[in-house]
Amino acid sequence: MDCVVMDMKNVCKSYCENGLKTDVLKNISLQIKKGEFVAITGSSGAGKSTLMNIMGCLDTIDSGCFRINGKNVSSMSEKCRAYIRNRDIGFVFQGFNLIPALTAEENVMLPLLYRKNITSAERKYLARQALSAVGLSNRIHYKPYELSGGQQQRVAIARAIASKPPIILADEPTGSLDKNSGELVLDSLLKLNMSGRTVIIVTHDRNIAVRANRQIIISSAQ
Repeated sequence: MDCVVMDMKNVCKSYCENGLKTDVLKNISLQIKKGEFVAITGSSGAGKSTLMNIMGCLDTIDSGCFRINGKNVSSMSEKCRAYIRNRDIGFVFQGFNLIPALTAEENVMLPLLYRKNITSAERKYLARQALSAVGLSNRIHYKPYELSGGQQQRVAIARAIASKPPIILADEPTGSLDKNSGELVLDSLLKLNMSGRTVIIVTHDRNIAVRANRQIIISSAQ
């Protein structure tokens, strides 16, 4: 728990639209330690998803410093950020982002296609292992329309963990689910955390946030 996996110092991010600059994040400083379950909360528009995209190497910062496992991501090329993103980070989004024509197993296997050093049989094994971890061993051949919303989100979690990344980022993973489905998804994330993964979740639901080891509250930069 003493190893810092993410370290932000005075991070700022703004966007310009129609010549108007909007500050989204101002002087954000925080640390995430290995094995933590962290909930990021705050009002709508406070910059939670922007912060998550920066943590996931999907977006860059304007100023400050951001390190992952001691490496300065803020000075890296897109190619280097993509390498870290693909190796170290698994993403879970509110909208599931599953491909309708593919089965649960095939959806989970998709990101593994970018791993050139594993065989087709190994990809299938990893996908089934991940689906088993979220309690969907009996749904591997089901397509998204044959699954409930909660089951689809658990397929999305399986897809995120199939390559065994040490960090899981989840952006409002229960936001579109009913209470029972949301609890199952949260339980899956808690189990992943108990197995040693660092889990960072953006949520507006205080009942979910209090289940985390630590809460980070983002206030509007305006």
